[in-house]
Amino acid sequence: MFSKFVVEPYHARVGEDAPRQEPLESACRAVCRVLDEEAYDPTESPARVIATRTAPFRSAARALAGARRAQLLVGVDARFEGEEAIDAGGVAREWCSAVAEEVCRTLLEPQNDGTLTVGGGNLEETFAFGKLCGAMIAWCARHTVAKDSQSPPVLSLPLSKVFAKLVTRENVTPTDVADVDAVYYRNRLELALRDLSELERTLDRGPLTFVSDEGDPLHLDGDSELVTPENARQYVAESAEHYLLGSRRREAAAFVAGVDLVLGPKAPRLLAATDVLILLVGVADLDVLAWRDAARFDRGAVDRATARRLFGDFWDVVADDFTNEDRTRLLLFATGAAALPPGGFPNLAPPFTLCLDQPAPLHRLPTSHACFNAIYLPLYPDAPTLRDKLRASLRLGLGSFGLT
Repeated sequence: MFSKFVVEPYHARVGEDAPRQEPLESACRAVCRVLDEEAYDPTESPARVIATRTAPFRSAARALAGARRAQLLVGVDARFEGEEAIDAGGVAREWCSAVAEEVCRTLLEPQNDGTLTVGGGNLEETFAFGKLCGAMIAWCARHTVAKDSQSPPVLSLPLSKVFAKLVTRENVTPTDVADVDAVYYRNRLELALRDLSELERTLDRGPLTFVSDEGDPLHLDGDSELVTPENARQYVAESAEHYLLGSRRREAAAFVAGVDLVLGPKAPRLLAATDVLILLVGVADLDVLAWRDAARFDRGAVDRATARRLFGDFWDVVADDFTNEDRTRLLLFATGAAALPPGGFPNLAPPFTLCLDQPAPLHRLPTSHACFNAIYLPLYPDAPTLRDKLRASLRLGLGSFGLT
């Protein structure tokens, strides 16, 4: 449907995460300033999109791909073929909701933890989807700053953190693998640092080199470079990046190209991956009672009275002290996704689990196993301490896995 579309395979940066502590509204304000300087023109007409009900995204992909940056930064004038409704915001939201259902089947791939990332789809359509996501991030950033009464369209999809990192260019880390596949993380990446000889015996293919399981060099001449204790950390970082993106590099490149045509080179880097997920998915109005009713509790060796107090403090903080944005970040922290599956908390698999981490010192922050939808709490003495520590973890995006 498009002319020949060629992209170079995408390679993410590797290394440690550099958590950003900028509040979402401040980051959105910075994004808007950059876009105002570069391309935003409120007098511009929004991009016209005419879609079919049967293929709401595919039928509109050509229009999205051809839309100018300034048009998309203002919005979309969405209409369904054969229908007379004029879009005052409601049709665009309906169209974006229908797009989410379609791209979930055609352009996005599920990971082991149930979250979605790019992969397996048509490159031209993936490029158009990237432009749409870039535009939606811009709309939602402006809404966050202006606090308009009319909410912008969002994508109600369990998008992955790696998906968001394609937008922000944050480093892809081994922890990102741990979030989606704890078994591979422990049996391959952790083992490479803990006992390289044991990993070589387990794989049973001779001395380990910088090559993926599929036989692809992890970097130039990697097939001739031996993995040693001195460079094992580099091997782990490159293996993690290949695990997450190796089979979908062209789709990732097409998506990133679309995002960049709308947001430009500066704006995406002002956001954290968690900010992108919240902007694209929206701030959820989560039912705390339903969350608690569907949750599991693991007190380990902690006595019942202490466990009862800590579990009570946790839910009191979530219900009374947290905003909807805080609760959405908490869901993202625990599960790796900012949206619930259809059916809500009862259908979250595995169920959300709150665990007490008795050995952890009290200065430690709460941690999470996103692959198991679990949060681990040290035995904090009171609710204010728990609240402050939990907010710090949400700000920093700490997971329970860490390569030391």
